[in-house]
Amino acid sequence: MYPLLLAFIFLPAITAAHFVHSSQQFVLLAPTIPPLGSVRLATLKDIPRIGLVAAASFYHSPCFHYQRPGHQEFPFDTVASYRAEFAKAILENDSVVIVAEDTPEKDEIDHVYHELKEVYRSKPQAAISNPPKIIVGVCSLKLLANSTRSGQFVPRGSNTSIPEPDPQNRKRDQSSLANELLDEALSVPERK
Repeated sequence: MYPLLLAFIFLPAITAAHFVHSSQQFVLLAPTIPPLGSVRLATLKDIPRIGLVAAASFYHSPCFHYQRPGHQEFPFDTVASYRAEFAKAILENDSVVIVAEDTPEKDEIDHVYHELKEVYRSKPQAAISNPPKIIVGVCSLKLLANSTRSGQFVPRGSNTSIPEPDPQNRKRDQSSLANELLDEALSVPERK
């Protein structure tokens, strides 16, 4: 009776993970990633679009204007720095970068801040009868220390090295002092 009771109690935990038999040991592996619908893991080929989406999204944050007082004068630097940050995060074992995709709006460029329009390179979507889905959102998450999922979200394949540094990522848009102060202020909460 007790083995049956234990099986009933631990069945959810057993079905939520995979066991691998290796050298007379059982190793608990993380469960497989479920289908996510219009949300998916980011890849390095997404980096150009991620830079634009991040710049357009973070523009509305007070931290953006504090960290990047030169964003109006150097919009290419802003986009390039977001591309570099997200490319690095995509390849880190303890990070997860996800993107949301949706059908593009014909007037998307009208909804970004003025200086970003200079950088924005959008195909005229009105000419396409069935426009493809594009990235409309991005999120980077840090896994907990010693997570069983560490490394599981890193892309595999031939194009998995950090791209060459972008010559436009000169950080002229940023305040090094503001970045230093923000990093210091946020480092403790991020570790928790």
